[in-house]
Amino acid sequence: MKNIILSGIQWSGKGTQANLLLQHFWDKIKYFEAWGMLRTLQSRPNTIGDYIGSLIDHGNAVPDVFMVKLFELFLLSMEEGKGMLLDGFPRKPGETEQFIELMKSYNKEFLWVILDISKEIGIKRLTARWLCKWCGAILNQHLHDIAQCPICQSKDLYQRTDDQMIEKIETRFAWYEELCIPTLAKLEAQGLVRHINGDQPIEKVFEELIKIIGW
Repeated sequence: MKNIILSGIQWSGKGTQANLLLQHFWDKIKYFEAWGMLRTLQSRPNTIGDYIGSLIDHGNAVPDVFMVKLFELFLLSMEEGKGMLLDGFPRKPGETEQFIELMKSYNKEFLWVILDISKEIGIKRLTARWLCKWCGAILNQHLHDIAQCPICQSKDLYQRTDDQMIEKIETRFAWYEELCIPTLAKLEAQGLVRHINGDQPIEKVFEELIKIIGW
């Protein structure tokens, strides 16, 4: 099985496509979803959970070394014959460099798939995003009934304040273009990157994703 990194700006549809891959290939892949893992650790009343919670609450990024060590633990848990699906990691240049070295040391190849979306679509999606306070599910009011979470049935749904601020969205695009694009360009030159138009309907994106992966 191939090892796949799903990449793209925060609301490009990575989580949606990852869930579709997991539904179809649940017995063939293991999923590393960075934000979900951090959220789980944050919910635990211990030193690590308190540390992560403090970083997130103050808007600070989790250090590269922490994310890389978390991924290495994931690598150690891999079962023979299964592929990896990564979402949300690596992102920053430091993480990416250490990720590549780790993959080399474990003799594992990878393919990086980028979901490209326009700024207009990104704004439309993000301003329609709702989250569940109980299970952390991410919903879109254009696609879901936001009266109740379809995962845990909780009615405690909310929108993040910064999701409604266009200037914050502009800042995220600028961050992605400044930090992520140059790093990915180096991998693209090595033939390790594929692009998919993420503005397309979900089904079309998934169809192209399957073709690229070759599963």
